[in-house]
Amino acid sequence: MISENKKPEQEQKKPEGEKLHYKPRRIWQRIIAVLIVGFAVFLGLASYHVVRSGNAVFAGLNDSSFFGEIIGFIQSGDKKLVGENEDRVNVLLIGIGGEGHEGGQLADTIILANIKPSTKEVVLLSIPRDLTVNIPGYGERKINNANAFGEVDDLPGGGGMFTARILSNVLNASIPYYVRVDFSGFKKLVDDAGGVNIDVDKAFTDYEYPTTNFGYQTISFKAGPQKMDGDKALKYTRSRHGNNGEGSDFARSRRQQKVIMALKDKMLSLEFLANPEAVSKTAEDLGNHIKTNLKLWEIMRLRSYAEKIGAGSVASKVLENNEAGMLKAETGIDGAYLLMPREKDFSEIQEFSKNIFNYSPISNEKTRLDLFAPYAAAKEIEKAKHALEPWGIEVIVRHEKISSDQLQVLPLLSDFSSGKKPNSLKKIKEVFPKAQSLPSSIGLPEHPKQDVNKNASYGQPAPDFVIIMDKTL
Repeated sequence: MISENKKPEQEQKKPEGEKLHYKPRRIWQRIIAVLIVGFAVFLGLASYHVVRSGNAVFAGLNDSSFFGEIIGFIQSGDKKLVGENEDRVNVLLIGIGGEGHEGGQLADTIILANIKPSTKEVVLLSIPRDLTVNIPGYGERKINNANAFGEVDDLPGGGGMFTARILSNVLNASIPYYVRVDFSGFKKLVDDAGGVNIDVDKAFTDYEYPTTNFGYQTISFKAGPQKMDGDKALKYTRSRHGNNGEGSDFARSRRQQKVIMALKDKMLSLEFLANPEAVSKTAEDLGNHIKTNLKLWEIMRLRSYAEKIGAGSVASKVLENNEAGMLKAETGIDGAYLLMPREKDFSEIQEFSKNIFNYSPISNEKTRLDLFAPYAAAKEIEKAKHALEPWGIEVIVRHEKISSDQLQVLPLLSDFSSGKKPNSLKKIKEVFPKAQSLPSSIGLPEHPKQDVNKNASYGQPAPDFVIIMDKTL
């Protein structure tokens, strides 16, 4: 068992390296800062947690190195970002509490923006802060400790790159870039943008929202469209103990994604970018609250992609521990809440990460698969659900008997979507590569649930696909 009995000393003191960060003062530096934030917001890098940490925008920046950045930008030409040749650029967004917050260097939220330059697609992968991983030199710890360790111990690249390197090993993916923002920076960002318009899905109340003096207060939100200032948006995205199904990190991650897109609309709007006073004020406000290892030419190249990415091209996925998730919850020896991979290692998550750009086309089809299988096939059923449900395919297991003499070759597959869900069909065939077409003469039992998706050939309310796993049904 893993112990979380003691918080790292790093959480309680300010890393010495912070004093070396230079606050940009020149207008060009301010504009660059806004471009970073604008792009980060668009990608989801500036979700509430995404907007939670940081110091100077460019680590160790001074006048000399700043002009070096300008020269580098001019000379960059067609130079490519790390990962462009592989058609995948990854940027890690880290949010921390910052000064004045307990455990201010702990990463409260972590989001990996996966960018596909050729299609201008973006998939935001939210990593829960309670995910337990091996942190070299520190043992098995929650991933949110990595930033604190990296900052306090002055590790190469600081907390941002230390976190990126650890997640790179966990996901088996290259993560060369990071952006980090803190609570104060997030609030100022929203206020400078004139607030954000959010459509709250469900009303909820949180009776344990933390205060700055380490106490609690009650906050609540009504359902429906509303405009939020920085303070309200921070509370909306930070709340972890809400009722009505909003009391988890997973629900919070979904709320963050709403704020991400709302901020993107404001920060990249012509109205905002054409207002030099607003741009300058935002950059000045964020000077001590955001940090990145992106160079100027890399920021400008990323921005060129961001301008071409529409809202429909941005998908989001949260690593969860529900039935369709790839994690499981455990309790440490000291009672700490921990999240572990449901398989024996991270191979399942790594496979998902490798194929992450297939997620949106499949999940958007909102597919339901009815899986006919005997009770004795419990392991096979679990394997099929684990393979399909993380991609957004709902699997309903059915044990009714099928009377037919034609179930000689199994498994059998039937497509009741009339070919309208090809991405889901391809995924199902990957899981059941030997499945043959289900004969039309075989009658299937009526599904216990009514469904608006009907197909005349089925004779009853139909799922999108049916798999029959065993003739002994």
